[in-house]
Amino acid sequence: MKRADNDAEFLLLNEVAELTRQSPDTIRWLRHQGKGPPCVKVGRRLLFRRSGVLEWLAQLEREQEGAR
Repeated sequence: MKRADNDAEFLLLNEVAELTRQSPDTIRWLRHQGKGPPCVKVGRRLLFRRSGVLEWLAQLEREQEGAR
């Protein structure tokens, strides 16, 4: 799979939790607080675009670097 295709891939909640090394409950809580990665709800499932999750992590990293 090419990188562009990979970045457009949608991940499920458990996959995002695994990618970020957080529990699914933590990802749900962050979403509830408005601080989690962007997602779309399709039926009862949350779908997260891989590129959105990676950008969310990069933004957290930038914020933490700025706080130092």
